Amino acid sequence: MLTSKEKQGMQELLELLPPDDLLSLTRTATGCVVPETVTEAIDAIILATDQPLKLLRRQKITYKLLLTYLLKMGIPFDATGGKVPLIFAILKYWGSDTRDSEADEQLSRGDEEPAAQAVDPIDSGTQHGGEPPDVREFASAFAQWYYDLLNGTVARKLSVLAEQKSPLTLTLHPLEEFGKQHFFDDASMRLRVFDQSDNLVHQEECYGCEQVSACLLNAVVSHNLLMNPNMSPGGIGGAQSPHGLIKVMCCGTLQTSGRVCGIFEQIFGLVRDILAGNSWKIKSTELTMKSQSAPSASSLPQKSQLPSLPSH
Repeated sequence: MLTSKEKQGMQELLELLPPDDLLSLTRTATGCVVPETVTEAIDAIILATDQPLKLLRRQKITYKLLLTYLLKMGIPFDATGGKVPLIFAILKYWGSDTRDSEADEQLSRGDEEPAAQAVDPIDSGTQHGGEPPDVREFASAFAQWYYDLLNGTVARKLSVLAEQKSPLTLTLHPLEEFGKQHFFDDASMRLRVFDQSDNLVHQEECYGCEQVSACLLNAVVSHNLLMNPNMSPGGIGGAQSPHGLIKVMCCGTLQTSGRVCGIFEQIFGLVRDILAGNSWKIKSTELTMKSQSAPSASSLPQKSQLPSLPSH
Protein backbone atom coordinates (compact mmCIF):
# COMPACT_ATOMS: atom_id res chain seq x y z
CA MET A 1 0.00 0.00 0.00
CA LEU A 2 1.35 3.40 -0.97
CA THR A 3 2.15 5.96 1.70
CA SER A 4 0.98 9.58 1.46
CA LYS A 5 4.58 10.65 0.74
CA GLU A 6 4.84 8.16 -2.13
CA LYS A 7 1.50 9.27 -3.60
CA GLN A 8 2.54 12.92 -3.41
CA GLY A 9 5.90 12.16 -5.04
CA MET A 10 4.30 10.13 -7.82
CA GLN A 11 1.86 12.95 -8.51
CA GLU A 12 4.68 15.53 -8.70
CA LEU A 13 6.63 13.27 -11.06
CA LEU A 14 3.66 12.52 -13.33
CA GLU A 15 2.85 16.23 -13.61
CA LEU A 16 6.12 16.61 -15.53
CA LEU A 17 4.96 14.25 -18.29
CA PRO A 18 3.65 15.71 -21.57
CA PRO A 19 -0.12 15.09 -21.98
CA ASP A 20 0.31 12.51 -24.76
CA ASP A 21 2.80 10.48 -22.73
CA LEU A 22 0.58 10.73 -19.66
CA LEU A 23 -2.40 9.40 -21.61
CA SER A 24 -0.33 6.53 -23.01
CA LEU A 25 0.99 5.66 -19.55
CA THR A 26 -2.54 5.70 -18.15
CA ARG A 27 -3.68 3.15 -20.70
CA THR A 28 -0.64 0.97 -20.02
CA ALA A 29 -0.92 1.13 -16.24
CA THR A 30 -4.69 0.62 -16.02
CA GLY A 31 -5.33 -1.50 -19.10
CA CYS A 32 -8.52 0.33 -20.07
CA VAL A 33 -9.02 3.74 -18.46
CA VAL A 34 -9.24 6.69 -20.88
CA PRO A 35 -9.08 9.84 -18.70
CA GLU A 36 -10.63 13.15 -19.68
CA THR A 37 -8.30 15.37 -17.65
CA VAL A 38 -4.69 15.36 -16.44
CA THR A 39 -5.90 15.00 -12.85
CA GLU A 40 -7.97 11.93 -13.74
CA ALA A 41 -5.00 10.39 -15.55
CA ILE A 42 -2.63 10.90 -12.61
CA ASP A 43 -5.18 9.59 -10.11
CA ALA A 44 -5.80 6.49 -12.25
CA ILE A 45 -2.09 5.71 -12.56
CA ILE A 46 -1.49 6.07 -8.83
CA LEU A 47 -4.54 3.95 -8.04
CA ALA A 48 -3.28 1.20 -10.37
CA THR A 49 0.24 1.24 -8.88
CA ASP A 50 0.93 -0.80 -5.75
CA GLN A 51 4.70 -0.16 -5.65
CA PRO A 52 6.56 3.06 -6.58
CA LEU A 53 9.31 1.02 -8.23
CA LYS A 54 6.86 -0.30 -10.83
CA LEU A 55 6.03 3.23 -11.91
CA LEU A 56 9.65 4.43 -11.98
CA ARG A 57 10.62 1.55 -14.30
CA ARG A 58 7.91 2.32 -16.86
CA GLN A 59 8.90 3.21 -20.42
CA LYS A 60 7.45 6.71 -20.25
CA ILE A 61 9.38 7.47 -17.05
CA THR A 62 12.58 8.21 -18.90
CA TYR A 63 16.07 8.95 -17.67
CA LYS A 64 15.59 12.61 -18.59
CA LEU A 65 12.26 12.83 -16.76
CA LEU A 66 13.85 11.38 -13.61
CA LEU A 67 16.71 13.87 -13.87
CA THR A 68 14.26 16.75 -14.28
CA TYR A 69 12.33 15.64 -11.20
CA LEU A 70 15.48 15.26 -9.11
CA LEU A 71 16.73 18.70 -10.11
CA LYS A 72 13.36 20.28 -9.43
CA MET A 73 13.12 18.75 -5.96
CA GLY A 74 16.78 19.37 -5.08
CA ILE A 75 17.48 15.69 -4.46
CA PRO A 76 21.15 14.51 -4.54
CA PHE A 77 21.87 11.94 -7.25
CA ASP A 78 24.53 10.34 -9.42
CA ALA A 79 24.15 11.79 -12.92
CA THR A 80 26.48 9.35 -14.65
CA GLY A 81 25.36 5.94 -13.42
CA GLY A 82 22.33 5.29 -15.62
CA LYS A 83 18.70 5.10 -14.59
CA VAL A 84 19.02 2.77 -11.58
CA PRO A 85 20.83 5.26 -9.25
CA LEU A 86 18.20 7.88 -10.09
CA ILE A 87 15.42 5.47 -9.14
CA PHE A 88 17.14 4.66 -5.85
CA ALA A 89 17.54 8.39 -5.09
CA ILE A 90 13.83 9.00 -5.67
CA LEU A 91 12.73 5.97 -3.67
CA LYS A 92 14.90 7.14 -0.78
CA TYR A 93 13.42 10.64 -0.99
CA TRP A 94 9.90 9.19 -0.94
CA GLY A 95 10.77 7.05 2.07
CA SER A 96 10.14 3.85 0.14
CA ASP A 97 11.73 0.61 1.28
CA THR A 98 14.66 -0.18 -1.02
CA ARG A 99 16.13 -2.91 1.15
CA ASP A 100 13.83 -5.78 0.18
CA SER A 101 15.23 -8.49 -2.09
CA GLU A 102 12.45 -8.10 -4.66
CA ALA A 103 13.31 -4.46 -5.30
CA ASP A 104 17.03 -5.26 -5.56
CA GLU A 105 16.31 -8.06 -8.00
CA GLN A 106 14.04 -5.91 -10.18
CA LEU A 107 16.52 -3.06 -10.32
CA SER A 108 19.42 -5.38 -11.11
CA ARG A 109 17.47 -6.65 -14.13
CA GLY A 110 17.13 -3.12 -15.47
CA ASP A 111 14.01 -1.60 -17.01
CA GLU A 112 11.06 -3.91 -17.51
CA GLU A 113 10.46 -2.18 -20.85
CA PRO A 114 13.68 -2.06 -22.92
CA ALA A 115 12.54 1.01 -24.85
CA ALA A 116 12.73 2.97 -21.60
CA GLN A 117 16.50 3.23 -21.84
CA ALA A 118 17.40 6.90 -21.90
CA VAL A 119 19.81 6.80 -24.83
CA ASP A 120 20.65 4.27 -27.49
CA PRO A 121 24.24 3.14 -26.75
CA ILE A 122 24.99 3.30 -30.47
CA ASP A 123 24.04 6.97 -30.57
CA SER A 124 27.01 8.21 -28.52
CA GLY A 125 29.51 9.24 -31.16
CA THR A 126 30.13 12.45 -33.05
CA GLN A 127 26.50 13.10 -33.93
CA HIS A 128 26.05 15.08 -30.70
CA GLY A 129 29.64 16.12 -30.18
CA GLY A 130 30.82 12.85 -28.69
CA GLU A 131 29.83 13.55 -25.07
CA PRO A 132 28.71 10.53 -23.00
CA PRO A 133 24.97 9.85 -23.23
CA ASP A 134 24.38 10.38 -19.49
CA VAL A 135 26.10 13.78 -19.58
CA ARG A 136 24.08 14.78 -22.64
CA GLU A 137 20.84 13.78 -20.92
CA PHE A 138 21.91 15.57 -17.75
CA ALA A 139 22.66 18.75 -19.71
CA SER A 140 19.26 18.61 -21.40
CA ALA A 141 17.41 18.02 -18.11
CA PHE A 142 19.36 20.78 -16.36
CA ALA A 143 18.60 23.28 -19.15
CA GLN A 144 14.90 22.45 -19.06
CA TRP A 145 14.82 22.83 -15.27
CA TYR A 146 16.87 26.04 -15.16
CA TYR A 147 15.02 28.02 -17.82
CA ASP A 148 11.58 26.84 -16.66
CA LEU A 149 12.49 28.00 -13.16
CA LEU A 150 13.92 31.32 -14.36
CA ASN A 151 11.07 32.09 -16.76
CA GLY A 152 8.46 31.20 -14.15
CA THR A 153 10.04 33.57 -11.64
CA VAL A 154 10.38 36.30 -14.27
CA ALA A 155 6.73 35.97 -15.31
CA ARG A 156 5.52 36.29 -11.73
CA LYS A 157 7.71 39.31 -11.02
CA LEU A 158 6.63 41.08 -14.20
CA SER A 159 3.01 40.40 -13.32
CA VAL A 160 3.45 41.90 -9.84
CA LEU A 161 5.30 44.91 -11.20
CA ALA A 162 2.59 45.49 -13.80
CA GLU A 163 -0.11 45.41 -11.13
CA GLN A 164 1.86 47.92 -9.05
CA LYS A 165 2.43 50.06 -12.17
CA SER A 166 6.09 50.25 -11.20
CA PRO A 167 9.12 50.49 -13.52
CA LEU A 168 10.75 47.16 -14.36
CA THR A 169 13.51 47.20 -11.78
CA LEU A 170 14.52 44.34 -9.50
CA THR A 171 14.77 44.81 -5.76
CA LEU A 172 17.15 42.63 -3.77
CA HIS A 173 14.47 40.98 -1.67
CA PRO A 174 14.80 37.21 -1.15
CA LEU A 175 13.67 35.40 -4.28
CA GLU A 176 10.78 32.99 -3.89
CA GLU A 177 12.06 30.32 -6.29
CA PHE A 178 15.01 31.19 -8.51
CA GLY A 179 17.62 32.46 -6.11
CA LYS A 180 20.89 32.17 -4.24
CA GLN A 181 20.07 28.65 -3.00
CA HIS A 182 20.91 27.31 -6.47
CA PHE A 183 24.47 28.71 -6.39
CA PHE A 184 27.66 28.20 -4.40
CA ASP A 185 28.49 30.96 -1.94
CA ASP A 186 31.52 31.92 -4.07
CA ALA A 187 29.72 31.62 -7.43
CA SER A 188 30.77 33.88 -10.28
CA MET A 189 29.01 35.26 -13.34
CA ARG A 190 30.02 37.13 -16.46
CA LEU A 191 27.42 38.92 -18.60
CA ARG A 192 28.00 40.40 -22.06
CA VAL A 193 25.39 42.14 -24.21
CA PHE A 194 25.89 42.90 -27.92
CA ASP A 195 23.81 44.95 -30.33
CA GLN A 196 22.83 43.86 -33.85
CA SER A 197 26.20 45.04 -35.21
CA ASP A 198 28.12 42.86 -32.72
CA ASN A 199 29.20 45.89 -30.71
CA LEU A 200 29.64 45.21 -26.99
CA VAL A 201 27.16 47.54 -25.26
CA HIS A 202 27.20 46.15 -21.73
CA GLN A 203 29.46 43.96 -19.65
CA GLU A 204 29.52 43.08 -15.97
CA GLU A 205 30.87 40.50 -13.57
CA CYS A 206 29.25 39.42 -10.33
CA TYR A 207 30.50 37.33 -7.42
CA GLY A 208 28.69 35.58 -4.59
CA CYS A 209 25.48 33.58 -4.69
CA GLU A 210 23.16 36.48 -3.88
CA GLN A 211 24.66 38.91 -6.38
CA VAL A 212 24.93 36.33 -9.15
CA SER A 213 21.32 35.16 -8.83
CA ALA A 214 20.06 38.76 -8.63
CA CYS A 215 22.11 39.84 -11.67
CA LEU A 216 20.89 36.92 -13.78
CA LEU A 217 17.29 37.68 -12.90
CA ASN A 218 17.69 41.41 -13.40
CA ALA A 219 19.23 40.86 -16.85
CA VAL A 220 15.92 39.50 -18.11
CA VAL A 221 13.37 41.23 -15.85
CA SER A 222 14.73 44.71 -16.62
CA HIS A 223 14.07 44.17 -20.34
CA ASN A 224 10.86 42.10 -20.00
CA LEU A 225 12.60 39.06 -21.51
CA LEU A 226 11.99 35.33 -21.46
CA MET A 227 14.71 32.85 -22.42
CA ASN A 228 13.72 30.00 -24.74
CA PRO A 229 16.51 27.38 -25.01
CA ASN A 230 16.91 25.32 -28.15
CA MET A 231 16.29 21.86 -26.67
CA SER A 232 17.34 19.98 -29.81
CA PRO A 233 20.73 18.19 -29.77
CA GLY A 234 22.31 21.15 -31.60
CA GLY A 235 21.31 23.59 -28.87
CA ILE A 236 22.48 21.73 -25.76
CA GLY A 237 25.91 20.34 -24.92
CA GLY A 238 27.70 18.92 -21.93
CA ALA A 239 31.11 17.73 -20.77
CA GLN A 240 32.48 16.24 -17.56
CA SER A 241 35.95 16.41 -16.06
CA PRO A 242 37.64 13.48 -14.27
CA HIS A 243 37.08 15.36 -11.01
CA GLY A 244 33.30 15.41 -11.41
CA LEU A 245 32.76 18.96 -12.63
CA ILE A 246 30.09 19.22 -15.31
CA LYS A 247 29.94 21.99 -17.89
CA VAL A 248 26.60 22.63 -19.61
CA MET A 249 26.34 24.78 -22.73
CA CYS A 250 22.97 26.13 -23.97
CA CYS A 251 21.78 28.55 -26.61
CA GLY A 252 18.40 29.83 -27.70
CA THR A 253 16.25 32.88 -28.34
CA LEU A 254 15.27 35.92 -26.28
CA GLN A 255 11.59 36.79 -26.50
CA THR A 256 9.43 39.67 -25.33
CA SER A 257 5.80 40.62 -25.89
CA GLY A 258 5.25 37.79 -28.36
CA ARG A 259 8.25 38.53 -30.58
CA VAL A 260 11.84 37.34 -30.90
CA CYS A 261 14.25 40.14 -30.05
CA GLY A 262 17.58 38.35 -29.76
CA ILE A 263 19.61 35.22 -29.12
CA PHE A 264 21.70 33.99 -26.21
CA GLU A 265 24.45 31.55 -25.33
CA GLN A 266 25.07 30.45 -21.74
CA ILE A 267 27.67 28.22 -20.11
CA PHE A 268 27.31 26.73 -16.63
CA GLY A 269 29.90 25.11 -14.39
CA LEU A 270 28.17 22.66 -12.02
CA VAL A 271 29.65 21.01 -8.93
CA ARG A 272 28.22 18.86 -6.15
CA ASP A 273 27.83 20.69 -2.83
CA ILE A 274 28.81 18.31 -0.03
CA LEU A 275 27.22 20.63 2.57
CA ALA A 276 23.87 20.47 0.78
CA GLY A 277 23.45 16.71 0.63
CA ASN A 278 25.81 16.41 -2.36
CA SER A 279 23.25 18.11 -4.62
CA TRP A 280 24.29 19.96 -7.77
CA LYS A 281 24.81 23.72 -7.63
CA ILE A 282 26.02 26.36 -10.08
CA LYS A 283 29.65 27.36 -9.48
CA SER A 284 30.03 29.68 -12.46
CA THR A 285 28.11 30.90 -15.49
CA GLU A 286 28.77 33.03 -18.55
CA LEU A 287 25.83 34.60 -20.39
CA THR A 288 26.07 36.28 -23.79
CA MET A 289 23.02 38.08 -25.17
CA LYS A 290 22.71 39.60 -28.63
CA SER A 291 19.96 41.84 -29.95
CA GLN A 292 18.68 40.61 -33.32
CA SER A 293 15.88 38.74 -35.02
CA ALA A 294 16.19 34.95 -35.03
CA PRO A 295 14.22 33.28 -37.83
CA SER A 296 15.71 29.86 -37.04
CA ALA A 297 16.70 27.98 -33.92
CA SER A 298 20.09 28.86 -32.47
CA SER A 299 22.77 26.17 -32.46
CA LEU A 300 25.94 25.64 -30.51
CA PRO A 301 29.27 25.90 -32.33
CA GLN A 302 30.99 22.70 -33.36
CA LYS A 303 32.75 20.66 -30.68
CA SER A 304 36.15 22.05 -31.62
CA GLN A 305 34.87 25.55 -30.76
CA LEU A 306 33.32 24.66 -27.42
CA PRO A 307 35.18 25.67 -24.27
CA SER A 308 36.80 22.72 -22.57
CA LEU A 309 36.81 21.84 -18.89
CA PRO A 310 40.02 22.48 -17.00
CA SER A 311 42.21 19.42 -16.55
CA HIS A 312 43.28 20.41 -13.05
